[in-house]
Amino acid sequence: MAAGGDVLGLSLLSEGSVPPSILAAVFALLLFMILFITKMMGYFKVLLNIVTFTYPNAVVSVKGNPCIQERALNRLIESGSIPEVLALVRSYGFGIDIGDYATMEEIDRWFEEYFRRECTEIEHMAPDSVQPFFRAFCMFQETEVLKAAFRLKHARVAAREMESLLGPAGILSQPLVQKMIDARNVDEQVRLLQPTVYGPPLLSALGDVAMERTTLPFERALDTFACEHLRSSLAHSDALQTPALMSFVAFYFDITNIKIALRGVRDGVEMAVLAQYFLPMGHHITREVQKRMAEARSVQDIHAHLQHTPYFEAFDSALLAYEKSGSLQPIEAALDRALLEAVIRLSLVYHSGPAPLLRYLVAKKFELQNVRAIIWGLQNRIAPETVKTLLIRQGGAA
Repeated sequence: MAAGGDVLGLSLLSEGSVPPSILAAVFALLLFMILFITKMMGYFKVLLNIVTFTYPNAVVSVKGNPCIQERALNRLIESGSIPEVLALVRSYGFGIDIGDYATMEEIDRWFEEYFRRECTEIEHMAPDSVQPFFRAFCMFQETEVLKAAFRLKHARVAAREMESLLGPAGILSQPLVQKMIDARNVDEQVRLLQPTVYGPPLLSALGDVAMERTTLPFERALDTFACEHLRSSLAHSDALQTPALMSFVAFYFDITNIKIALRGVRDGVEMAVLAQYFLPMGHHITREVQKRMAEARSVQDIHAHLQHTPYFEAFDSALLAYEKSGSLQPIEAALDRALLEAVIRLSLVYHSGPAPLLRYLVAKKFELQNVRAIIWGLQNRIAPETVKTLLIRQGGAA
């Protein structure tokens, strides 16, 4: 009977005698399964992204950034000597490998190398979904080494002194940096870099260098190249992570462009020349605002052009200090604090993505800047209250 039933079922199927209600039920079930699997794939992708960021975010969370915190900074400022400052910094997890009585130049060199190592570590630790972005971010450290190498060679600084000021960074290996130190001139340095990604942009700037007789065209070419790489990296990063990355890039470009305008006005740079140094447009500093800042005749003019941007308040709080001292440092410190607060907010909103890694790197740079300012204050017997105005701390003004 069972065999007969099977044959009957097959014959019904072959003759198209399956009831429409059963066909509709099967179709509905298949459609539901397809929709369910599609929906779950979206959730699975989100979950996978969270999992891939768990380890690197946990690492930077454990390491932390103590030297932007009020308590740690107060302890450092109250230190009576440079060895005491360095001992405290070591206790905060900084692997300092310099003597207690190192010169300011040696300390600067170590801080620069330390930050480059931190950037490289985060680049290697970052998930594949954002690897292109962190590779591009590290390029800014590489371009700083190249710009320093060009300036030193153009100024005919001796090779021995250059060795004390330059170190490897990312794809710029120690052997390559040494070859640049030993090069006869800047042109030979550029030839050495032709096999690298920096070769083509530097080669295109060679004519302007010969005409202007400075290395500034190389610096403009490197800045433009690094910024274009950073922006293009967004297209190669995971779409789930791009909102956090795009927000950071916008803040970074905005604040850097304000600093460029400030220094240009201070140094009396012509509008057409200053415009060449602006980074790509961020978010609030539009092309029109850039143009107005380039045309500004004073720092106060730049301040007025920022009235409808989030940077106006930070700028406003430091303007009085600038007018008293004539130094841009209070305004630049206020802008740095604005960048730090912006990246902290991003790390809270996008806590399961790359924002905590960005927060760590930005804060690390300011930590090193803070420690350097405190050491400089001790060396030059600067009053602690004055040193405090130089510090970038979490939670607002100094």
